[in-house]
Amino acid sequence: MVFEIRPKACREYPHTDRKRFIQILNLSHKNCETCPVVYEIFEELKKDSH
Repeated sequence: MVFEIRPKACREYPHTDRKRFIQILNLSHKNCETCPVVYEIFEELKKDSH
């Protein structure tokens, strides 16, 4: 029942599809601790930056 009325931030978590993802890198880095998807995205970004 709560699923449909959850806050916008909860619906958008882990926020990896934002157009300006670069603006929330600190938050996303913190989310690596709890979200395997965000962790994998950061790992891929590391590969692409080398």
